[in-house]
Amino acid sequence: MITTLDAEDIVWNWLDNSPLKNAVTGGIYKNSRPLNSDKEDVVINSQPISAQQLQEGLVDVNIYVPADHARMQILAAIATSLLTEVWIDDVCFSVQQQAVLEIPETHEPYISIRLLFYAVNL
Repeated sequence: MITTLDAEDIVWNWLDNSPLKNAVTGGIYKNSRPLNSDKEDVVINSQPISAQQLQEGLVDVNIYVPADHARMQILAAIATSLLTEVWIDDVCFSVQQQAVLEIPETHEPYISIRLLFYAVNL
């Protein structure tokens, strides 16, 4: 059975060995980014994952970018191309939706990519 922590690790490993890692000025992290970071950071976290034979869940990939629309377009294109129809062993994930959201306290924009995550639990 895949846990939410496993799902985060799988997506993190996929992105940490991808062109997105070299494209951002910061790093790729699980659950949170460094405090007061002013770099382009990628943060991966997972929503609940079912425990059925075909496990389903959601994984969020958030890309924090200082307010630069052109730069956000570039990073969103790189990330979505890397996260569309990925198969690794008995796991599959793909982009369900993408949006640009804002951190309420700071009004900092970020790219939000929600992945549908499936795992075969035999």
